[in-house]
Amino acid sequence: MMLKLHHAIFIFCSFAFLVFADIEMSLSGTVKDSDGAAIADAFVALLSDSTINDTTNALGEFIIGNTAAKHPNGVSAGLAHNQVSIKNRQIQLTITSPVKSGSVCLFSVDGKMHEIVPHGKIESGLHMFNLGKLAAGFYIMQISLDQASVASRLINTGTEFFISNSFPQKKKGSGIWLNAAVEGEDTLIVKKEGFKVTKKRISSYRQTGISIVMEKEEKRPVYSYAATVENTCADCDVPELPEASTLTARNSKLPNPFLNIDGTEITRKSQWHCRRQQILKQAMKYIYGEKPEPPELVSGTVTNTKVTVHVEDKGKEIDFSATIKLPDKGQAPYPAIINMGSFGMTIGEKRVTDQGVAVINFDYSQIGKEQQPEGNVDRNRDFQGLFYDLYGGKHSAGLLMAWAWGVSRMTDVLQKSGKEIIDCGRLGVTGCSRMGKAAFAAGLFDERIALILSHETSVGAVPAYRVADAKCPENTDNNFRGQLWLSNNFTPFVKNTSLLPIDAHSLIATIAPRGIYMMENQAQAQMCAQGGNMAALAGAEVYKALGCPQNISYNSNTPGGTNHCTYAENFTDLLIKNITKFLKHEPAETGEFVAGPGTLNRNDWIDWTAPTLENDTDIYETD
Repeated sequence: MMLKLHHAIFIFCSFAFLVFADIEMSLSGTVKDSDGAAIADAFVALLSDSTINDTTNALGEFIIGNTAAKHPNGVSAGLAHNQVSIKNRQIQLTITSPVKSGSVCLFSVDGKMHEIVPHGKIESGLHMFNLGKLAAGFYIMQISLDQASVASRLINTGTEFFISNSFPQKKKGSGIWLNAAVEGEDTLIVKKEGFKVTKKRISSYRQTGISIVMEKEEKRPVYSYAATVENTCADCDVPELPEASTLTARNSKLPNPFLNIDGTEITRKSQWHCRRQQILKQAMKYIYGEKPEPPELVSGTVTNTKVTVHVEDKGKEIDFSATIKLPDKGQAPYPAIINMGSFGMTIGEKRVTDQGVAVINFDYSQIGKEQQPEGNVDRNRDFQGLFYDLYGGKHSAGLLMAWAWGVSRMTDVLQKSGKEIIDCGRLGVTGCSRMGKAAFAAGLFDERIALILSHETSVGAVPAYRVADAKCPENTDNNFRGQLWLSNNFTPFVKNTSLLPIDAHSLIATIAPRGIYMMENQAQAQMCAQGGNMAALAGAEVYKALGCPQNISYNSNTPGGTNHCTYAENFTDLLIKNITKFLKHEPAETGEFVAGPGTLNRNDWIDWTAPTLENDTDIYETD
């Protein structure tokens, strides 16, 4: 833009003159707010030359101007003894010594280049350049001769051209007046923290009593919680991961999430982008199984009551659906929460719809079927369900990954629907127990999910695997034998979690900067709230390092105890705040940690300190 252009010209050209050095100028006035109160310390400058400026005093007054001498006869000096003038729509350049490279460029006030006359080597003497068709107004003319450059104003009245202040006293029909004329249009730019940037057009360079009114600026969150693609880190190259059977390094504590696979520590926020992809690849390799690449074709429909999904990939096709409950308040497109399961929403459907948020009930069992009876499943049998109809019963994906894949394909359809009913940029996911594990996995592996509301997930989602094996009734052994939630790839780590290069806290960290609210139940020992609390604390260290600690919330305080998957009323405050912020995009104070009794000693599980990351990106600063 213009200001940047001027800056670039003057910093590399020690003998270039200021554009306004030849114009007598005096501009004065006041700056006030919309209530009429004076605004002190407001910065007032010309759009075309920010070096001409003033700062308002306590009364909101400013005076800007100069009284520099004019250049006579439309001649601008500035390139040693060379001269430039204009006559009969021609730029006339007089060169006293040969130059190896010369050019003439014209820019409009917004910095757009309108014309360039490269001329290569120029011999000494008079050289003329024809001007093309230009609209009336003023332009910046930059002339470069070898390493020297100078800028001046070129004014087009519509019938004649002038350089800088080579104006007649009064030329009939030209619209230009002596000294006080504004060549084309110029503008005062006014800036003050807490107020919107204000522009005021001026009709003369000699003007008093200019009144400028500034509007206060409301600080609104940026809200960039959800991505528009499934995985923004897919562009990162991750080294081939070793087979689980070859891993030998043991760590009984939660691994440092800031260490790359090669052992180096990330030092900049931008490096988390590819560190995240490393963790996701490890999660697929060792815990959940592979998530297939997006299918060849996904289509479907979205109505007020239903989402239908059709998928074609590798010569096969499947169909599934989910039901929609629209709220009685608000208007389309609605934010929505995907509820994993078809037999109730533990956080309360009415509690959600009362916020103007739709509920999508998704029967995950159609995508991947759990084996019966539970407790000692046969992992040698083919996995069953629509996902495995498409990719084979021996696919490495456990049920949690298959269910997460189903959510992603439904999100594809919502995304393609054009936001007529559901706003796919404001999606949340929730569930309790095994459905909570599914909700966690769905949000973990799809960045289009803005908010994860996990409820009593136990092992396989929020609780740290290492803590579960050491402290909790539901450890990795009975979890792995009990159902097909995790991939068969996890086999080497059952009751052997010190070999895992990552843990649940690493997975929680990859959700940043999106929202997550973890609701746990300290009264139900088998749900391993101790492990969940430790993983949440460790994962929060990454949120803090990235600059978004307010986007992770946790509550395991259930006074008096509750049954498994029974909603505790003290979850409500943070629940509503998270829905308000991440799905309704309204300001709300999230980021609170409320732990119930029986928490573990942090130092027993976390032996690393989060580094202070160089702030070289703002993608994690969501509000």
